[in-house]
Amino acid sequence: MKYLKGFVIFTVVVLILWCFKFYDQQLPTQPQQDNIELYD
Repeated sequence: MKYLKGFVIFTVVVLILWCFKFYDQQLPTQPQQDNIELYD
């Protein structure tokens, strides 16, 4: 159970970091779109 719990925590951390990395890669193209939406 101890190893399983550690593996689950490790997997969750990796998923969170991967989501942040994927989100950061999308950021450069989003600000312009967001500004256009705000002004509309």
